Amino acid sequence: MELVVIRHTPVLGAKGLCYGQADLSVDESLFETQSRQILELLKDDLNRKKSSRITAFYSSPLMRCSKLAEFIQNELPHVGKPIIEPALMEIKFGEWEAKSWDDIPEKELSHWMKNYLTESPPGGESMDELIERVRKWLNGLKLEIVSKSGDGRDSDNPRILIITHAGVIRSLRLICENLPKTQFFDYAVNETMLHLFDN
Repeated sequence: MELVVIRHTPVLGAKGLCYGQADLSVDESLFETQSRQILELLKDDLNRKKSSRITAFYSSPLMRCSKLAEFIQNELPHVGKPIIEPALMEIKFGEWEAKSWDDIPEKELSHWMKNYLTESPPGGESMDELIERVRKWLNGLKLEIVSKSGDGRDSDNPRILIITHAGVIRSLRLICENLPKTQFFDYAVNETMLHLFDN
């Protein structure tokens, strides 16, 4: 199974903001240009792999992802309608959501930054919990694909298109490449690129 993963376009007013699952609007001044760039990358990828079509299309429910998913669906109807999947939401920052990083108590932030894998913000989730949430969804997706293919030996390698967030993309990389969790942040997640993972 190949995952074709795309990060949402930039969010309006995101600079200096902690916005995990806060449902913020995209920056409309950048959306059209960056969406077109993403679309061309996706078209090129699909043209190179004509024998391997998009099997399923998933998106985080947050509007910065669902807006891009709708754009792609309108431009490439053959990829199908995106399935809205809550497991693909960004990490939950709880009480820190939509706050300036500068407004978060320094002691709380410092403790979290030193222990981000196992510690969660107040009312939020840890990186460990995010990774396991994504792993559980991915395992369920594989089971679903196997059940749909009958004996699980479908000759076509399923390709799954996913519109999601930086934290989820980093989680997918760790899971698919069997990397230690300490490498979570050792991967740049740009908006205008395709992230391809085999699982």
